[in-house]
Amino acid sequence: MPQNLYQDLYDLYPPAERHYNSDLSIWLSVDPMSDKYPSTSPYTYCGNNPVVLKDPNGEDVVYYDETGKEITRITSNTRYESYLRVKEGSAGSVNCELTPVSGSFAKVDISLSYTGNVNSSNKKMTEGQLVTYATENDGTVHTLSSFSANSGPSGVGSIPNGNYEAYKIENTSQKGMVRNGIGFKVHLTDAVDYCRNVLRIHPDGEEYLGTAGCIGLTGDAKELKSFRSMMQSFLKDGSRIPVNVNITGNPNYSDCDPNGKKKSTTKTFGN
Repeated sequence: MPQNLYQDLYDLYPPAERHYNSDLSIWLSVDPMSDKYPSTSPYTYCGNNPVVLKDPNGEDVVYYDETGKEITRITSNTRYESYLRVKEGSAGSVNCELTPVSGSFAKVDISLSYTGNVNSSNKKMTEGQLVTYATENDGTVHTLSSFSANSGPSGVGSIPNGNYEAYKIENTSQKGMVRNGIGFKVHLTDAVDYCRNVLRIHPDGEEYLGTAGCIGLTGDAKELKSFRSMMQSFLKDGSRIPVNVNITGNPNYSDCDPNGKKKSTTKTFGN
């Protein structure tokens, strides 16, 4: 059967040597180079981890940063497993590990950073960028993604500067956490010194401007889906990701009473 007729009948897309059914989101033919990756199903793409890995020409599985610069390439005749886990001996550090047969490792530590400035007209609100970094074991740092974000001004105000951990992600339809039809929340550990809890990373809801102290993402649907998919991949199997907040001029509003106990009991949107 001619190739174009085959496509017309079955609505298939044949990149290189493989046919893909976009309705079912599956490959209907095996990877022609699958013999290079015997530990992975021949029907997967990029080791079944397309958020982090790419296969630009059907030859090798490759890590790229957001500028298109290659980070790591899994070359021919290499058997590998691609997974994320907590790094032994370093709580909160998450690794993408590509494990060749030889036993050597190409490790990438994943972390998030929220940086920016205080809003000039409202000091309870901050605005900036939430950036995802990948750090190789030799110290080389790559930027994987960058998303516009804000925090505050509702509730106690912007999230305080400091170090947190992202430990869970879930979809949600909660008011203030849905933007362009995309709703999810990434759970963060508490800011204990400021009596701040119920901290999240989530889409900045369209009904309100800003959050109640969480980190709100202000991107379009494509960007929000990308971030959600990335976090779902990184946070699987109980892994945790370090999150650093470093806002210039951040007032670091506290919710502690004079005895160091949390004083606020009213929940507001965006928590």
